[in-house]
Amino acid sequence: MRKQQVAIIGGGNGALAFAAYFALRGQTARLWEFPEFRSSLTQVYEKKSIHVTGVFEGEAEVRCHEDLADALDGATTIMAVLPAFAHARLALEIAPFIRKDMILVLNPGRTGGALEVAAILRKQGIRIPVAETQSLLFACRRRGEREIHIGGIKSFLRVGVFPADRTEEVMSRIVNLIPPFRAVPDVLTTSFGNIGAMFHPASALLNVGLLESGRTYDYYGETMTPGVVAVIEKADGERMSLARAAGAEEFSAETWLHESYERTIESLYSMLQSNPAYRGIAGPSGIRIRYITEDVPTGLVPLEAFGRIYGIATPTISSLISLAQVLTDTDYRVSGRTLERLGIAGLGQDAIRLFLKRGFLS
Repeated sequence: MRKQQVAIIGGGNGALAFAAYFALRGQTARLWEFPEFRSSLTQVYEKKSIHVTGVFEGEAEVRCHEDLADALDGATTIMAVLPAFAHARLALEIAPFIRKDMILVLNPGRTGGALEVAAILRKQGIRIPVAETQSLLFACRRRGEREIHIGGIKSFLRVGVFPADRTEEVMSRIVNLIPPFRAVPDVLTTSFGNIGAMFHPASALLNVGLLESGRTYDYYGETMTPGVVAVIEKADGERMSLARAAGAEEFSAETWLHESYERTIESLYSMLQSNPAYRGIAGPSGIRIRYITEDVPTGLVPLEAFGRIYGIATPTISSLISLAQVLTDTDYRVSGRTLERLGIAGLGQDAIRLFLKRGFLS
């Protein structure tokens, strides 16, 4: 099998971590970021390298591109590492340069990422497999213009492929690139296993005073109080009920932490507070942050919508959506990932299962 050529789309924490990860493992990676956000990568583009600290140490060479066509020329794997609210734009931007031998991996897809992107590509006459991971592979933060700190790397990360019939093909091409990747039957498991949508909105929305205080703080250490974690556990129970009803893999946040970071299973509060990968992650300031503007419309909103299909009540998830809408003055139930945007509006449970498997109904 020929060596995969990887193009990374994005320029944030995760994208830089992936570029460093590939480079330090001997895999050349190309990097492309949307032009309006490229100013934050000036040093990376000039030096063509990233300084890496944490679980990996060293200087990682990066092949930076300003032109998207150049970045994708000859690439066989597109690794999209950017906020989920940018996935729709991503699909439109890459469509003119897609070849049939390409695969697209969303890391992460959040909830319904592969379905939304595939729906947009279909309208352009493009059908390639779109994979999505359950969460970001790394716990990472930038520390300076050219430095990325990787505090932890998951030892186990679920990957779903749309359509599911192409899972074996996709995994044969990417598992050597990223050994922690593990295939699941379809994207319902990865989408309903969106743990970020459990951890992030509740901890941000219920700590607005801290977020707006202007002081520096450790995010997980200070926001994950017993009361906040109790709300997370309620939302997580609703998520697991939905997975069970849909026939997807069901696992708790505690199990996910155990699998991802090899933590001993105990109370969720204890696991969050004791996870070394979460230590030192500085908390954001303000409420217009990705933990709300990404995880609510591309996480909680589609989970609530899927709940209607499978007859699962989501009172905690729905309350968090409503609170986020009040705080940001944004109707996420309209602007977020609706069933229409996922390409499954009007489909029943049996039709959805067939669609996920084959990528079409007739």
